[in-house]
Amino acid sequence: MPRGRRTIQLMNLPWGMKNPASSMATVTLLILAFLCKGLRSQFPGYDLKALKAVTVQRGLCIHIPCNFTYPTSEDLHPGELYVYWIKKDGASSYIGYTRNYFAGIVASNDKDQSIVSFAGNRFQLTGNPSEGDCSFSINDVKFEDEGQYYFRFEKGTLKFSYSYILTRVSVTELAEKPKILNLSEVVLGKSTTLICQAPGTCPWKESWTRPQISWSNLPGAATAQNHQHSNGSWTFASGFTFTPSLQDQGRALTCSVRYPAVGRTVANTISLEVLYPPQVIRITRPGHPDFSAQKEELVVREGDTVSLLCEAQGKPIPSVTWMKKNKTLNNHMQGSKETLQLSSIKSEDAGMYECQAENLHGSIRKNISVIVQYRPKTMTFNVTHAHRRDPALARGCPREVASGSQLTVQEGNLLRLLCKADSNPAATTSWFKEGRALEKLPDDWLELVNVKAEDQGDYRCQAQNAIASAEGFLHLLVEYAPKLSKKPQKNTTCWRKDNDILCNCSLHSKPPPQIHWQLDGKTVTENTSTADLKVSSSVQKNEVTSSLIWTGGPDGDLSIICLGNNSLGVYTMQFLLHSLKTGAGSHSAVLLSGLCGALLAAVVFLLCLGLIKFYKKRKATPKAAIPEAMDSANYVNSANYVNSANGGQQRANNSSLIYSNILPQGQRSPHVGPPKAAGERTPKPRQIPRPPSPSAEEPDEVHYTTVAFKSKGPPPQVEESVEYSEIRRE
Repeated sequence: MPRGRRTIQLMNLPWGMKNPASSMATVTLLILAFLCKGLRSQFPGYDLKALKAVTVQRGLCIHIPCNFTYPTSEDLHPGELYVYWIKKDGASSYIGYTRNYFAGIVASNDKDQSIVSFAGNRFQLTGNPSEGDCSFSINDVKFEDEGQYYFRFEKGTLKFSYSYILTRVSVTELAEKPKILNLSEVVLGKSTTLICQAPGTCPWKESWTRPQISWSNLPGAATAQNHQHSNGSWTFASGFTFTPSLQDQGRALTCSVRYPAVGRTVANTISLEVLYPPQVIRITRPGHPDFSAQKEELVVREGDTVSLLCEAQGKPIPSVTWMKKNKTLNNHMQGSKETLQLSSIKSEDAGMYECQAENLHGSIRKNISVIVQYRPKTMTFNVTHAHRRDPALARGCPREVASGSQLTVQEGNLLRLLCKADSNPAATTSWFKEGRALEKLPDDWLELVNVKAEDQGDYRCQAQNAIASAEGFLHLLVEYAPKLSKKPQKNTTCWRKDNDILCNCSLHSKPPPQIHWQLDGKTVTENTSTADLKVSSSVQKNEVTSSLIWTGGPDGDLSIICLGNNSLGVYTMQFLLHSLKTGAGSHSAVLLSGLCGALLAAVVFLLCLGLIKFYKKRKATPKAAIPEAMDSANYVNSANYVNSANGGQQRANNSSLIYSNILPQGQRSPHVGPPKAAGERTPKPRQIPRPPSPSAEEPDEVHYTTVAFKSKGPPPQVEESVEYSEIRRE
């Protein structure tokens, strides 16, 4: 300190002095001195900012920041600025004046000032006092360092102690463990450096006081990782680099730090946790031990409840998610496990399900196919048909119809039906019609070749699998062109009654036919009826009966045609009526005809005998009979014998009956009659009007009814298949 400078010294008070007056004076002086100090502390411009209390562990260091101010107006004699940090002693003290001594000083920038012995060089001023920075630090803290400290400065004659502002330093035993860094980076297969950092960041100017770090159970060699900061302090650490494997999982590592200055050692032991992406994923079915986790599909039945548990292994514990078609499903989480619950499973729940396990280091997936078996349902039919005139039409172009649909097909067409049912496993199908099993093709198609009207009805398909069966049906409607009614009560014929002509024509078809009449080229319908010509119709389902009444009809030859048509074709029925001549000579005419027939037969017999003899004599080729075509279709035998439909003979027992023959369809072979005498001409067949053909594409079915009245002898007998319709005369 500069010479002549006065200091205040704390001394023990002599409470044992014998002079009471002197003692009281001393105490009074001391009180006044403290009062003056307190008064000066309240002067404006004197201020100090420092921590009121700090705690430090033994063997470490502590830095206490501090700033102070004083009024420059009182700095009348500028000089060197000296600062002091003083530990306040709790013992009794007195005030005295010396030149080089000030009790309890632990740190100062005054080189001539003595420092208390316990402080040594461990207390250091770290700030610049000329800038108002009064910060200081304590290294290698000891228990003796615990206490209260205050700040004082002297500058020339200006001296001031901030004793009313105290900083308390508390010292505890060293308990802080070393820090092991980078544990979150210990990833499987990835190079990692683990660092053990000693507690405290201090200057540690003397090397022997610096912390000493050691490892135990290392998988490699350690190296120093010390670091000096810009303020001169140090952080001491040690590290090692390695590539973790699953064998390092759970390895115990210990880092120990020894502080030589205080003889204290602290350690930190960890269990190494190696992080790795999910590597194992399993799908199990709780309650079903027979279900293997290696299976890639699960077969269940509709209505069942299915639970699938997905488990995964990884560090950190992976999150597990169930997905279907990249859509996350609602699941039940159980840590690294997740349950997929499918209640009352439906056919729509079938498909591929994906379990995904994921953490920060990767992900893994596993798929399982859920197959739902269910009974046959949603019956549908594939239908194809080909037209009878062009079988290529509609082939290869099936259309799908629902169960219960109605199909319409034309007679003669080809129809193919395929029954399909939505089911799992696939169902086998069987066809039935009116309880009768139908045979299908090997490719499961039911084929109806040349569809007939009798094929109309309900066709039922039964689909059966291992679970249940189901049925579907189609109603088939067959459309066909008009046909002659085959019912006995629906007789199609014409007859005379008195002077009237009555005709009935019964036809059936789908759709029902429209019937009209043609009389010698004149068309007559129900709408064009007159007083003489009346037409009426009756309809029963697909059958139509048309009746014609011709009042006062002519007595000569007539051609009456019944025409029935619908969208599919035309049916024609022709009645041929010849002139009617009957009377008393009818029996004689019959007798004469019989005699002529017998004579003709004898001539033929004799002729045949002569031919046989001639053949024997000549031994030549056989002599062929000269054929003669006879149009026997245009007359009615009014004799006592007529040909029946089966080729036999019937006797006409009633002369009032007139028989007409109805020619069957198709070509008829000519019949051979007896040879004629020389010079006799064969009569030219009579020309009978024919009904017009309704369509050039499809020939109509034409039926003829021939009625003939003759007064001469009976015609020769010929055998042919003739259909007769009865014409009654009343």
